[in-house]
Amino acid sequence: MATTGLFIEIGEYPPEPEQQASLQQARGVVVGQSLFDQGRPEWLRQGELVVRCDDPERIAATPAEDGGEAWLAVTGLERAAALRDRWPGRRWLPQLEVSKQEVVYHFNDSALGEGFRFYIPDTGAIHGYVGNGDERIEALLARAAGLGFDTLWLHGAGAESRGRGLDLDLLERAGRHFDGDLWISGGAREERHLFNLAAQGGAAAVVVPQPVALECGCERLLLALESGGDDAVPLGLPAMAATGDAAGRDRSG
Repeated sequence: MATTGLFIEIGEYPPEPEQQASLQQARGVVVGQSLFDQGRPEWLRQGELVVRCDDPERIAATPAEDGGEAWLAVTGLERAAALRDRWPGRRWLPQLEVSKQEVVYHFNDSALGEGFRFYIPDTGAIHGYVGNGDERIEALLARAAGLGFDTLWLHGAGAESRGRGLDLDLLERAGRHFDGDLWISGGAREERHLFNLAAQGGAAAVVVPQPVALECGCERLLLALESGGDDAVPLGLPAMAATGDAAGRDRSG
């Protein structure tokens, strides 16, 4: 099983050299257009670079000459497809914000007993996901494949507030309907969340916020991704000794 790639979403350039060195251990970084406009320090040129941008003309120099890859992340399939067709030489990574579908209740069609009717849930929505407004994830994935995208970034909206890690149910469901590579983000706060992700598999890459990467350290996050196929908590995570045994066995997030 291939190891899931680690990408760090950077909100600001870290001033300390040791922090920069830690981030360099990831496969790549994600930066916003405003941060990219401030210049690209040397440590940012070490891996793959994903820039959130819908105007690639503002990025005259791609990282190709630096040994990395340029990805341009855009929210929405249609927007990403239009930009890709206009600039076919760039690599585009559509990001889909996906959330659990709200359960809808309706009256049952037939009365029971003394003519009483009652509300029943729409069973199709209980475990469903929607994105791009209220479109079912299955339809979004089918359209993405039809538009020719072979890589999608799924951001689990609400996973961060739930505090239970990445939305692995979303990843599993998406993998049944999309044959390309899936990136996932939203909810990863500690290394055990990446351990659980690796144990399940199915993600080509995971995007982790910069504060989490600096607090845990990229070395530990990478170790979690590489050790996730084991049945037990990886022994190479000594800082997890206090709570790690219980946390590592918790596969809920």
